[in-house]
Amino acid sequence: MGKGDKKTKKGKIAQGSFGVNRPRKKVVDKPQETEKKKKRKKVSLTGCIWQSSILDISRTLFRLFL
Repeated sequence: MGKGDKKTKKGKIAQGSFGVNRPRKKVVDKPQETEKKKKRKKVSLTGCIWQSSILDISRTLFRLFL
């Protein structure tokens, strides 16, 4: 009862065969994924300009001190 025995699970794994002691796994169809709608935050235009100006200022200051 080892890897050479065709009737045991260990032997079937070694040979790569299937049978009563080592059945094949059933193929199950996966449910299709539906597209999820992403919620985006509404940002005002002034907020974007404000953030970009802060980034520009911080970049220039960073370059000055290096």
